[in-house]
Amino acid sequence: YSKWIDPNTGVDVTNLRKLIVGKNDYSATLDYRFPDFGLPGSLKGMVSLSHRDRTSTPLNLTIPDVERYSTTPAFTLLDARLELSEVSIGGGNLSVALWGKNLADKDYVTLAYQGWVTSSSGTWGEPRTFGADGELVRFPVRVNRSQLDVPDPRRRRRHAQRCAVRLDVRHELVDDPLLHE
Repeated sequence: YSKWIDPNTGVDVTNLRKLIVGKNDYSATLDYRFPDFGLPGSLKGMVSLSHRDRTSTPLNLTIPDVERYSTTPAFTLLDARLELSEVSIGGGNLSVALWGKNLADKDYVTLAYQGWVTSSSGTWGEPRTFGADGELVRFPVRVNRSQLDVPDPRRRRRHAQRCAVRLDVRHELVDDPLLHE
């Protein structure tokens, strides 16, 4: 913002406000399809690195230490996924995947703000998380003639039955002095 007007008084408070906008937000993803190792399906891997620069909600500079307590620090996260897909099983296709998020187990805040009863409050990001996904797409046993004549495979896919399973395992270590009292 180039000009801040207090909505209650109509006074220009531009010199008393500040907004920190991230200048270096980015993400990079590497997707790799492995060569045929003789596995029953297709093996794919993905590694992703994302970074968010420090940011803030609009800061009222008349409040002591507001920038210190209300600025969300920069953070970088590393995620990965390994998937075996297109495995023919029981008249359908099976996909299974193992994945991890925040692999470096970085403690990070997604939003920091001036607290109501404390000097600062914030929302913590997810800790290191591992999981597995599985999906079985089973095509119908009976297919009528009109479905077979459709050149668009997406229309045939609509008639498929899906069964998806997702398992998340969260490992979180809480070291809070208040818990030890």
